[in-house]
Amino acid sequence: MVFDEPRWLEAARAAFAFVADAMTVGDTLHHAWNGGQLGAPGVLDDYANMSLAALRLLEATGEAQYLQQAAAWTKSCIRHFADPSGGFFHTADNVRHLVARIRDGHDGATPSGNGIMARVLSELFLSTGDTLYRRAAQELFESFATDFERDGFLLASIIDAAQFNARAVQVTSSAAATIPPRGRYGSSPNSARRPIAGSPSTSRGWSFRRGTRRVARLPWAADRRPTCARGRPARCRSPIPTNWRGG
Repeated sequence: MVFDEPRWLEAARAAFAFVADAMTVGDTLHHAWNGGQLGAPGVLDDYANMSLAALRLLEATGEAQYLQQAAAWTKSCIRHFADPSGGFFHTADNVRHLVARIRDGHDGATPSGNGIMARVLSELFLSTGDTLYRRAAQELFESFATDFERDGFLLASIIDAAQFNARAVQVTSSAAATIPPRGRYGSSPNSARRPIAGSPSTSRGWSFRRGTRRVARLPWAADRRPTCARGRPARCRSPIPTNWRGG
């Protein structure tokens, strides 16, 4: 969407479709595939990054199938990877022959699985209103609260998800509107506008304000649920509490 290259979008859709169709059995995503043979069950990073990929394709296409797939993988992750104290283990609860299950939020060469999943949970809650995602995100933030001051630099992706959550706004209305191209409002990560799946392709009605000044125009959802936007509002309340210090 940034470079207006339809071929790149089609390549992304094809790669995603292969993983969703050939590497997913039931609610289990697999880590590898070779010559028709599936490898080991996926780890947290696999579920988190594929769920995020689904949300980005939803943003680019508006197709409901991507929201549904993101929700399916995320719910599977909550069932099989969740730590009762908050956050997620690296491996599922049905993997055998493990000495211990590790839970880690530190970023390495790539963002941590917990960091990516924190972002996914926040976006899914804003897109669907399902409190399952809200609770899981809040528990994740709280579970790493004591680590932020000591290892904040290594927890950058979790902190980024918390900051996204603090900036996010939901917009509602009684009318529906044409969905604008993402690029119309710029390409920075904090300026994209994303309608929830199911928004109609035609009609009218736009309104999104920061205080009393109009800053963007957004489409309304077909069933009048909130649409989701990413931005920097002057005044908004965090949809998911991120009380890092527990007070």
